[in-house]
Amino acid sequence: MVMIGGMEMPERRPTPRGKPRVVCFTAAKEGAGKSTIALNLALAWAGTQSRNVVIVHVDPLCRNDLAFQLTLVSPSLMRLIGSPVPMSQWAVGVVPLADTPAEARGLAPSFVAEALRGLQARYDLFLDVEPSSPLRDMAFELAGLVFWTCLPHRSHLEATCNMFQEPKLPLDRFEVVVNAADIPGGLALKEVQLFFAAMNKSVFCPMPWEKELPGCANTGRILVAEQPQSDWVKALRPLLGRVMEMRPG
Repeated sequence: MVMIGGMEMPERRPTPRGKPRVVCFTAAKEGAGKSTIALNLALAWAGTQSRNVVIVHVDPLCRNDLAFQLTLVSPSLMRLIGSPVPMSQWAVGVVPLADTPAEARGLAPSFVAEALRGLQARYDLFLDVEPSSPLRDMAFELAGLVFWTCLPHRSHLEATCNMFQEPKLPLDRFEVVVNAADIPGGLALKEVQLFFAAMNKSVFCPMPWEKELPGCANTGRILVAEQPQSDWVKALRPLLGRVMEMRPG
């Protein structure tokens, strides 16, 4: 058994049941930790809900870093049509957008949306969306919930302010996650909360700074599986509850 924040989870699970969920993870800027949060939350969700989860990298550069941590070799979304997604021992798979950036540039949003709907029929989808992706708005439209991740840095808040002024953003489905909220040298959490309050948003979840996360990414380990009682993993619980509350389908 694997423990997730004090909850037992089996390492192998049945096929998902019920209506699927589509959750987006995006950020004001790169380096905010959205992919790390998506990966660890996917394991927690798959384990506690007995569901299969596929993380899709909506990234024009076609990076697929999470496959290393899951020890998976997966075909890209454009080559996966009709085929099952390879799954890790934790019932989590990962799929890059395309094999190369050149291929990704040739993908029409309508094609990607249709491919994602095909996956949605069989899996819960966690969309790891780069802020620079031209497919960002398409991903937001598909998702029932968007976790907006930022660091407590002035540059991240300035980028957030600029993006939140875009008229098409579905801000009513956004939940703000401040990663490394207590990192040395960062803005005080109260200052970050006041910033979002001025835009009629609240900080849904402040995540603590976790020194082990870079090492996990570099050595193919996943914190939620290895250190389930860490403060950072415990801080995932509100996100897990929010995914549970969202309307599926």
